[in-house]
Amino acid sequence: MKCRHSTTGSSACFRSLPWRQDDIAKSRKHRDPIPSNQGMKHLKPQARENTVLKMLLKGFFLLTFLGASASAFAGTQPYNKAQFDGALAHGKPVVIWFHASWCPTCRAQQPAVDRLATSSEMKDVTVFVADFDKETALEKALRVAQQSTFVVFRGGREVARSTGETDEQAIRATWGKAL
Repeated sequence: MKCRHSTTGSSACFRSLPWRQDDIAKSRKHRDPIPSNQGMKHLKPQARENTVLKMLLKGFFLLTFLGASASAFAGTQPYNKAQFDGALAHGKPVVIWFHASWCPTCRAQQPAVDRLATSSEMKDVTVFVADFDKETALEKALRVAQQSTFVVFRGGREVARSTGETDEQAIRATWGKAL
């Protein structure tokens, strides 16, 4: 039997298939009976309180996790011009690491940097992490041409520089010139 919608003479009709637009709308309505603009009004007060409590607990655990992650990087800090200038003015030992998130060498350096920055021997060294893609003025001032570069300062002056080094002992030796 030929469908009146068919132009090919086929007995199957696309318009009679179950995925027609009105069927899709009906199935959506059946799956999501609560309009999205109602929020939690449809819940009983006790259920609302439980939902809010669950959201607060999830937020607390998320913040706890982020805090623990941040403490793992306590030895490094994002580059801040005022803090950097202050550290240099006071003659403190400083290392600036020009880092890029897309750089494979920087990713290879990351574990060594984390270990060294939190080690007791480098506790007096302030390690700034400068975003290579954003800190272009600093790059020009220090004449840094590549990411994965360490620039080491002691007494307010540059004393060492290293680019692309991933060996932890070599990085330690470079940073040690700041002390």
